[in-house]
Amino acid sequence: EQVKQSMERQAGLLCDPEYREAMLAQQKMGARQSNPNLARDLDLSPEQADRLFSTLAEQQLRAMETTSPMLWGEPSDPAKMQELQRKMMDQQRANETEVRRALGDAKFREWQEYQSLSPVRWEGDRVRTALANAGVPLEDDLTKPLLKALQEQQQKMLQQMAAAVPRRNQLVAVGGFAAAVSSGDPSANMLQMQEKSLEPQAQYRKGQREALARVLTPEQLKVVEDEYNNE
Repeated sequence: EQVKQSMERQAGLLCDPEYREAMLAQQKMGARQSNPNLARDLDLSPEQADRLFSTLAEQQLRAMETTSPMLWGEPSDPAKMQELQRKMMDQQRANETEVRRALGDAKFREWQEYQSLSPVRWEGDRVRTALANAGVPLEDDLTKPLLKALQEQQQKMLQQMAAAVPRRNQLVAVGGFAAAVSSGDPSANMLQMQEKSLEPQAQYRKGQREALARVLTPEQLKVVEDEYNNE
């Protein structure tokens, strides 16, 4: 109820032109901060970047204005949920049309690809920063191949995890019960669980190094490996 009241209050405040203008500036600044390298990665002119961030800010304000009345229906009502889904899809298509208009067809396709790589962009920036600090910076034309390699590895890992979940849950449940019965030391069981939790991370890092080896030089790969080992 408090969330609902807060969203309705926000929607009401946005009717004030001065408040709306201030919120628009805030959202635009937030979009820039959330995508610090967007203009560089998409090779956008200052004018193109400004149009894009303005468009994203307007879309965020629109979502703040319209989300509240759309969401607070009966979640168990299939008709209302279907109508909500239809409106969300319509809004998504309208947003894409606005971004396409702001960037043009060619840059819009690059923007879509940029968005698809967002889950691994933080890791890519981390790798690039580590290489730059070590004096072996990544060449600009290898940025996209780097992100692609990280994305492929992430998707592969997620597929492996999804396939292993039923069996892993069964083994953990059975093994954990057997350990609890056979051992009277709870701390020993906790230690075993903590050690088990490191295995997926180690496997992920191993796969990540293999993916990065397709893009980085041996010297650059050594920098990344050293950082992972320290971690």
